[in-house]
Amino acid sequence: MPLPPLTKTARQEALQKAVARRRERADLLDELRSGRGSLKVVLERDDDVAGRIYTRRLLEALPASARSAR
Repeated sequence: MPLPPLTKTARQEALQKAVARRRERADLLDELRSGRGSLKVVLERDDDVAGRIYTRRLLEALPASARSAR
């Protein structure tokens, strides 16, 4: 079943919300990379921001991972 067409304002609001969520996920991963955050805190979060991060990206953001050292 196709999605209903969005109005211009609804589309703009959805895009702004998506950008904000991406920014929140990027900030969360940056905190992990810099050591300001911990994996435990991220895993304990019960929100859509942390829940939508791919496991591989999360693990690569840890300071001890080999990919983050490159």
